Order: sequence, then structure tokens, then C-alpha cells
Amino acid sequence: MPPDLPLHYHELNGLAPVKTGADATGISYAWSVSGLPAHQGEPLAPAWLNVGPGVLTAPGRVEVEGYAGSISSWQDLSRFMYALNVGRDALPNAVVDRVKALTAPLPDPAAKVRAVYGFLQQTTRYVSIQLGLGGWQTFPARTVAETGYGDCKALTNYTMALLKSIGIPSHAALVRAGAGAPDVLPEFPSLQFNHVVLCVPLAKDTLWLECTDQHGKAGYAGKFTGNRHALLVTPEGGRLVATPRYAAADNGQFRRVEVTLKPAGDASATVTTRYTGLQHDDRDQLRTQLSPDEQRRKLYEAIGLPSFDLTRFALTPDPAGKPALTETLALEVRKWAAQSGNRLFLNPNLLTAWKYAPPSAPQTLPFVTMESFLDADTVTVRLPEGFAPEFAPDPVRIQSKFGQYESRVEVANGTLTYLRRMEMHRATHPAADYPAYAEWCRNIAKADRGQVVLVRKE
Repeated sequence: MPPDLPLHYHELNGLAPVKTGADATGISYAWSVSGLPAHQGEPLAPAWLNVGPGVLTAPGRVEVEGYAGSISSWQDLSRFMYALNVGRDALPNAVVDRVKALTAPLPDPAAKVRAVYGFLQQTTRYVSIQLGLGGWQTFPARTVAETGYGDCKALTNYTMALLKSIGIPSHAALVRAGAGAPDVLPEFPSLQFNHVVLCVPLAKDTLWLECTDQHGKAGYAGKFTGNRHALLVTPEGGRLVATPRYAAADNGQFRRVEVTLKPAGDASATVTTRYTGLQHDDRDQLRTQLSPDEQRRKLYEAIGLPSFDLTRFALTPDPAGKPALTETLALEVRKWAAQSGNRLFLNPNLLTAWKYAPPSAPQTLPFVTMESFLDADTVTVRLPEGFAPEFAPDPVRIQSKFGQYESRVEVANGTLTYLRRMEMHRATHPAADYPAYAEWCRNIAKADRGQVVLVRKE
């Protein structure tokens, strides 16, 4: 490195310390490893960045087209990004007047923020264009107002300017976005980000706005930017803050199934499922991004039944604007119950059977369980005339550090009711816990395959 340019670095997971040298041309930094064995991939293993040796580097000081700053601390990086974009929030008077008229009748700041967010979604779209400093510096807010488009920085800056015009402060926030993307390393201040969102601190809550999403809900970060850190961009230098965290109860799948079983084993079913939080994301993308024919095709792929017809479906967003969606399906299922003589064999878990069974080979690395979620199913089956249960599985209850599971079957007045509840928690576990986790998954899969035997009374 040039002698006057400091190197900012972070050694990972036991890497040998740096060796430095200096001569007339600059300072050299060197790390070395040897004898590292090849590493077999393992189920649910964390990113190699979290477990393997390595080094991350960044310049301690930066200058881009006349803008100079330090990125050796989060506060310095925030100040540098603010300086790049300061003064680019002027809006046309007509836009300011329109936003003031839109928000004046509303009762509180949260309602005003949601109205501004709706205005943004209706009048702009995301287009990724960077020219010159454009990978770092936003288009002016006036440009977005005039053209109706911008990248994540530009749309965030524009929304921040709209809120400023009605007296509501907010901050751009740098984040590493992407469903399943690893979080930034808090201990290594550097440009680890690929996206910009808007953070709006209010008296009772903080609303996060994804300004590139024309169908997003104000305050909802989802899989794209939730459960991670973001860097607030402020004039005095910001800090890393947590984006919204989603627990199991936030990410629900609440399903009610009404089934009429026919004597030969065919069935008609009506399925009503309310998805919330992270579990609603994929269904909401179907609703907002695909045509009805494409939605039907995707639903056929998602419904795990061997032979059926989807006769009717609907995807209905939450009327209050919450991150939730209700899916309604009408199904004609062929041979749901297998017939043998005067008996029918059926699995009452129509749509939510757990199928993941990780291999039982020992792990050497920690492992990460899936996103936190809560599934609750009630399946009500009207039995064919003359049939009664001959056998039903015993109730199952499985409690562990990974989550909880329970299921049971009840029969009364010609109706069979199957009740199932499963809760799982996202966490990183030591390798020694992997056999217990694999057994937990296998036990749930086995319980979900449990069959009821119905016999025709002579």
C-alpha cells in the first residue's frame, strides 16, 4: 500500500496475524495459511465467512471525485456517505404542495408516513441507473420527481425529502439486502452493503420503508432486509441499528381445511390459509407480480398432492395493510384415501406434512436452523356414510430446543378433526446438537405421515 494510505483489515476465525514490511514504495501486508484440509459441505452450515480462516480488507481513507473521507469506523463511514448526498433533497413546489394537501387531514405522523409511502409507490418505479458517482451518490430528489424513477438511493432520498417537507425527519440506511443474505460483520466497519432503505423514527415506533417496492407495506422489512443490521446515514455520523426482527409468532401459517370424503376415497376440500410475516412473502409476490394464469400454475406446483384439480382460488391481501394474506383454495382430490376392501386409509395432514429429513452423518461445523415460524392446522373431515374410525394415531407432542410440535386426531358425530401445531426457532447451534436436530426432524416427519384407518360398518 502507499505509505500514506492506511489499510483497514479484519482477520477471521483464527487466521495467523498479519506480517508487515516497509520499503521506499510503501507498506506490505501479508497473511498465509498452509495445510488446510478440504472441507466437505454440510447441511445447514453457516457461511464460510463465519467459520473459515480469511481476511477482509478495506482502505482506511477514501477519495472519490473530490469527496474524501474515512471508513475506519461506522461513524466515519456514515459521515462520508452523508457528505456525498447532502443538499440533494430539493423538491419542486408542486410536489411539496401535493404532499402537504395529502397529509394535512391525517391524525398522526405514522398515518402521514404511510400516505407519503403510498404516494411514492403510485408515482415512481425502480430503475437502476448509475452514472459517474452514481454507485455512491444519489440522483437529486427533483430529478426523481420529474422523471418518476430512480434506484434505491434515489427513491430513498426522494421519500426522505417528501417527509422533510411535512416536518417528519428520517434517515437513509445502508443494508446488505437479499433473502438469505448474511448479515454484515459489525466488528469490521466497511462498505459491506448493497442497498439503501429509509428509517423513519417516530415517538412510539420506527417505520422502515422499502422505497423500491411498489407493493410493500410501510414498516415491513420481510426476508429482503429484515433480521439484520443497517447503518444510519446522519450528518454527525450514524451507527449500526437492527432492522425489524421477526419471531415465530410473526411468521404464521394458520390453516383451516374442510374436507368431504367420498366412499371410494376421493375428496372435496376447501382450504383457507392466513399467511403472516415472512411466510406471506412468497404468496404476496404471486399476487402482485404474476397474472392469474401464472398464479394458478405456481399454486399447482406448491400444493403437495399427487392428483388433484384446483377448481377455484383467491389471494386476498390484509385489508388493514398488515404483512398478511389470505389464500382460499377449492380442491377436488383424487384417491386421497387408499381403499382396501371395506377400509379406507388416509393421512389427515392434507397439505402441511414436514418432509425435511437431514442426513444423520456427524457435523463438524455449527448449523443454522430455518427462519422462525409458527404453523397451526385444523383439518375437519366429514366421513362417508357408514364409515367409522378403526384406528387413529396417538397424540404426539415433541418438545426440544429447536421448537415444539404437537398433533392429535379427534372423532365425534361422523366428523374427524386433525389438529397440528409446529413452532420452530431460527438459531445457530453447535455441531454436537446436530444428531438431536436430525432426530427431531425425523420424528416430526414420521408423525405427519400418521394414518387413520376407516372401516365400513356392515
